[in-house]
Amino acid sequence: CTLLHAFSECSEGEALDFFDLLDGDLQGMLSFEQVYLGICLVAALGCKQLTKFLYMHSSQFFQLLAKGCRCCAKEDTITWARLLTLLRLLGVSGAVLSGIVSRQKLTSPRAEVKYHQFCAILLPIAMEMDRGGNPPESTVIHEKEKIVAVRSKTCVVL
Repeated sequence: CTLLHAFSECSEGEALDFFDLLDGDLQGMLSFEQVYLGICLVAALGCKQLTKFLYMHSSQFFQLLAKGCRCCAKEDTITWARLLTLLRLLGVSGAVLSGIVSRQKLTSPRAEVKYHQFCAILLPIAMEMDRGGNPPESTVIHEKEKIVAVRSKTCVVL
C-alpha cells in the first residue's frame, strides 16, 4: 500500500522525471532491470532503507544513470544535471544542493560526476533521510558571529 501511495502522490512532472532517469536507453520504455531498481528505490524510501539500497545497489543504479549520459559525459560518469534531478526527486532542499555544488565544484549542468562522488553525495543524504530527518544542512559560524541558539542539525564553529 505504501508503494502505491508513493506513486499516487507524485506530480506528473515528478513521474516523468523519474521515468526519464530510469530510461537510460532513451527508448521510451523500461526494461526489467530499470523497473526493478525503480521499485526498489521507492520501496527503500518508504521503508527508510535508502542507505541499505545504496549499499547494495549503488553501482547498478549509477550504471543505469550513466546510460542516459552517453552523449554528454565520459563513460562511467553521470552529468551533474542527471544527479540533480535525482536529488530533487528525493526532496533535497536548495540549501543542501548549493552546499553540494560548492563542495564538489559542480558548476555546470554538464559537469561529470564519478562513482565515488556519487556515493559521497548520496550516502549522507540517505542516512539522514532514513533517520526521519531532512537531508543534512550545515552552517558555519565564525567565533565573532557566535549565536546562542543554532537551528541547523550540523554546526561547525571556526
